[in-house]
Amino acid sequence: MVSLEQPHYAPLMNDASYVSSFDMTATYDLQSTIPTIAIHPHYSSSDFRSATALSFQEKDGFGEPNAIAAFVSNCHNAGASERLKQMEELRKHMPLHSYGACLKNKDEPKLSDNRSENKRLVLQRYKFYLSFENSDIKDYVSEKVFDGLLAGTLPVYRGAESIDKFLPSPTNPSVVKMSDFGSDMKKLADYLLFLAEDEEKYNEVSAKKL
Repeated sequence: MVSLEQPHYAPLMNDASYVSSFDMTATYDLQSTIPTIAIHPHYSSSDFRSATALSFQEKDGFGEPNAIAAFVSNCHNAGASERLKQMEELRKHMPLHSYGACLKNKDEPKLSDNRSENKRLVLQRYKFYLSFENSDIKDYVSEKVFDGLLAGTLPVYRGAESIDKFLPSPTNPSVVKMSDFGSDMKKLADYLLFLAEDEEKYNEVSAKKL
């Protein structure tokens, strides 16, 4: 059985009798026979290894250097309603540039004819990228956090508690985890705004080892 979807979209994955009828499984779950990670369908491992980041000063947020970028278009399905509430709360405490359908307040600049590459080029202009999963599910890590790493921005992550196991280095995870702030959006925003003003600390937190 092969599936990269979470149970909200593929409920049969929670049916033990159904799953037991297969000899092997290849899913996002680290306990699968063959754990399979959805890094990105449009980029290869060499793209990640050769990825470069803009300088701290060049991450200007298109004129608002303390902003966090978001590309979120699923506002309610598969547990996403809670994510939307958290986005609404976060934007009360710091600038949030939303290019997706949820809380959309920015039009995506046309920097490339390739959709994925355009997103990467937009994200690299930001210090922070909102990498919230639809919902918190054991070991479910989508491409969101990897999009941030590829662009050289700092992913702000909400999702699987096992996220460190998927990142370049367990001692240098290169993400900010919402769970470290007890889901308090003001505390999270205060920390991000602190990093946005301190180049040395920002580079220390965001430095990635691929």
